[in-house]
Amino acid sequence: MPAGFGQRCWDCYWSERLQREVEVNLYLFKSDKIKAAYKDFINWFIDRTCNQKVAMEHLKFTTFFETCDEVWHEIPSYNSLVQEFKPEGLRHHLTVLRWLIDTEQVIVNLDIKNEVAEKERILNLLNKLEVLPEPIETYYEFLNEKLALKKTSLKSIRLALQPAIGIYVELSIERHQKPSQEQLDAYLRLKQGQYNAIYGFISFLNKNHKLQLVCLKPNKDELKKFKKKELERKIIEISGKPKPLSPKDEIRWLQLAMAYFHQVNINLNVIKTLTVQPCNEKMSKVLFNSKEYWIPTI
Repeated sequence: MPAGFGQRCWDCYWSERLQREVEVNLYLFKSDKIKAAYKDFINWFIDRTCNQKVAMEHLKFTTFFETCDEVWHEIPSYNSLVQEFKPEGLRHHLTVLRWLIDTEQVIVNLDIKNEVAEKERILNLLNKLEVLPEPIETYYEFLNEKLALKKTSLKSIRLALQPAIGIYVELSIERHQKPSQEQLDAYLRLKQGQYNAIYGFISFLNKNHKLQLVCLKPNKDELKKFKKKELERKIIEISGKPKPLSPKDEIRWLQLAMAYFHQVNINLNVIKTLTVQPCNEKMSKVLFNSKEYWIPTI
């Protein structure tokens, strides 16, 4: 027998400990149905693992049963669970959810799950702004009216709101202002892939706020100049940081320098694996794809 365990084996020790803790936890619940469900879950969990693992992990699942006890006094349907916990919340209780599915107490409704997930994503988008600007508020109302008429979907609403909120966030547009043509052009240079997505918002603005904004795809020369200016801005920003740079900023500097001086874009994960040889106080040599690249030493 292990030292300190008396005449008990290792598994008996964990079994007795778990039993004591489960009995104590039962006092957390008021409903007899939840108490029975909690004990059933523990037994199911033990059958699939071992007493030690359950004893070490079971406490983190009590919040699930406490919520069910407080809200429904029993284990409700999947629809109710996903509405209360949200898909992200249920991911924290996957073991309990597997027990419910395995014992056929709930049936997962993917449509409800996806609907709640989309609502949560839309809410997260809207929360990027402390107060919704009037154009976005009226645009959101317009999209919801279409949803009520079944002319659009929650996913389409999220995709439509993303650039509408994005232009306000990225360009720090005041809530009482509407985007200008200059700001729209700047946003499309910054987010080229959102040309189609923002078109609906701009059409809505033009129609309902008597604007004459035009979505113009930036040409290659404009994009090249914009990207170079962005690189310059980032290089100036990192150059102004206290020296020596942190390891994270050193890697970022290598990435920016390779893009700016050699027009070579390298993923950060790849940058971390490259060989960098300091040559003097001013220059370093980077080896990439069997070639040598010289960059300034910051």
